[in-house]
Amino acid sequence: MLRGTIGEAPKEWVVPTSGFAARVVVEGSKPGRHSVLLQHAPTQGQKAPFGNLMLTFNATPYRGKKVRFRANVRFEGTGAGNQTQMWMRVDRADSAGIGFFDNMGERPITAATWKPYEITGPIDADAQYLTIGLLLLGQGKAWMDEVRVEVFDGKSWTPIPADHLSPNYVPTKEPLDPNLEKAIVAQIKELAVPLATVEAGHGFDDLAPVDKIVGDARIVALGEASHGTREFFQMKHRLLEYLVNKKGFTVFAIEANWPESEVADRYIKTGEGDPTKALDAMYFWTWHTKEVADMIQWMRDYNQKPGDHPILTFTSFDMQTPNVAARLVQEYVAKADKASLPTVKAAYERYSPERPTQRVSLDPEVLKADRTHAEEVLKLLDSRRQELIRATSEADFRHARQCARIVQQAATMSAPKQNRYEIRDRSMAENVRWLAEEAYPNQKIVLWAHNGHIGDDLILGAPTMGRHLRKMYGAKMVTFGFGFDYGEIRASTLSGDKITTGPIPLKVPPAMAGSAEAMLRQAGSPRYLLDMRSISPTSPLGVWLAQDQLFREPGAAYAPDAPQAMFSPTILSKRFDNLIFIAESHASVYLPPGIAPKK
Repeated sequence: MLRGTIGEAPKEWVVPTSGFAARVVVEGSKPGRHSVLLQHAPTQGQKAPFGNLMLTFNATPYRGKKVRFRANVRFEGTGAGNQTQMWMRVDRADSAGIGFFDNMGERPITAATWKPYEITGPIDADAQYLTIGLLLLGQGKAWMDEVRVEVFDGKSWTPIPADHLSPNYVPTKEPLDPNLEKAIVAQIKELAVPLATVEAGHGFDDLAPVDKIVGDARIVALGEASHGTREFFQMKHRLLEYLVNKKGFTVFAIEANWPESEVADRYIKTGEGDPTKALDAMYFWTWHTKEVADMIQWMRDYNQKPGDHPILTFTSFDMQTPNVAARLVQEYVAKADKASLPTVKAAYERYSPERPTQRVSLDPEVLKADRTHAEEVLKLLDSRRQELIRATSEADFRHARQCARIVQQAATMSAPKQNRYEIRDRSMAENVRWLAEEAYPNQKIVLWAHNGHIGDDLILGAPTMGRHLRKMYGAKMVTFGFGFDYGEIRASTLSGDKITTGPIPLKVPPAMAGSAEAMLRQAGSPRYLLDMRSISPTSPLGVWLAQDQLFREPGAAYAPDAPQAMFSPTILSKRFDNLIFIAESHASVYLPPGIAPKK
């Protein structure tokens, strides 16, 4: 199970903690064997409180069974607190939290000789993922060999095959009955809404069904399976055009850091700057494209056109980088409460405006202090709310407080022992709520993000932004997932667990047989919209959509040498209200920083 090349990390396993690394070795192993060594690695950043080697895989095929994680382990190190521990955890579906968990906390491993150890526990009936791993605490080195994961079906223990130990593994399904497959395809053809074009500026006749789909929703969330598909970006621009002109939407919010998106907002409202400067300010290469620049220019042109019409807003809701927000808090406090400025400056001293996308330290104690300081600034602003509003204005205070909130969110996400997925998506949902309820009350909002964020789902056990928002807004939010069959995307090249090149255009073969896309392409349309809420749940298509299907969502990275690894199980009708399917993808047109798009 510990597959890999000598000297390299074992395949499928990851070390998420900074300052540690794992590699397959011969030294320290049993004679004639190799093992995996987990140890401190200074080149991997400053040392976290503990090292963690882990493997996560799909637990759904084994629900209701017992699982046993067995391995031979040895440890070298002396002194109190220096030890290693095997661990195993079950993550349950639908935000149900953690199921079975054991990290050998009361029976640590300190023996220098090879010995067998095991953890046994139940796989919950609603299990989604199962993670096994090895912890390294304090000083020392830990070796692990002869790893086995077995399930008990009531009669005997059976090893789980190595190729099943992946979060993307889905049990091979029996081929659909040909008559059932024909019925599903026929229903797709009947219900699919053909889309005449993905390009804005070509009228709305084919989008007429969107009026009923959106209804009186306050929020429309537009996803994307790839961060580098030209047609996805163009179609979302076209849907924004429709929602502005036909449904009264006025606020557009993208998966990018706030408040950096205010550069784009100033441009579309005042003409200050240009689309290129707006894209430069948001860091992400994914949005640094001609397609997004064209949409920004359209928003500027709309705001400039004569006549009585609302003014559009460009904003965002991500929170991964705190530097600009920290600077704006300090500028506000300097104006409104000079006596508190030294306190705020001291709290934010590590956030340099000159290095907005870099963290200065990976030391866990420093990162823990960052979180504490950020929370103190937020408390300071709240405690002096009325005085600060009197010194400035309600709007200025609201803006400064949200900047402080961004810093606090980013610091929390970077603090030790935090689930980054959980913190980020929860924070983005909180920021969308701030946009909807405080910054732009009574206005309708269009969200732009990856499928993985806008869908109602879990990411490694953590609720997505879409799931949080669904709980907040219910039917007042309507979601559109996006998928494609084949073509080309712009993405970074993924080899194993490493990014090797990119972003560059990468060829993507037709979707694998048995996948959702393989079924969807049989409709024969180059592009269409499917309203999944209107489909009878007992119909052939309704049943198929409510079952796990393999679906490809590479995001910003793609593995051309392992295209099947890009598919993962998903229940389409549960994650999204609607699905837009584009048969052929073309790579988005990248604009290097500072380069203006060609007209």
